[in-house]
Amino acid sequence: MSVEIKSITTLSEFSKDIEQIVKESQTQINYIDAVVMWCEERNVDIEQAASFVKRSQVIKAKIEVNATDLNFLPKGSKLPI
Repeated sequence: MSVEIKSITTLSEFSKDIEQIVKESQTQINYIDAVVMWCEERNVDIEQAASFVKRSQVIKAKIEVNATDLNFLPKGSKLPI
């Protein structure tokens, strides 16, 4: 994968980076793995990325859908994203 990730300064850049990783992934990576990959590539602690996820309603919702699909969260009614 050739996603170039630059240093982050804003929430919108974080969201763009995560969306780019998922979009350009050739192995159908999910949003949870994309955030972990983003942290590993930048040597960022996962707790620091969690603060961005908490503030990004879009990324947070997509991670929740992934977690439900992977049975990390209980299934409930969900709206399509």
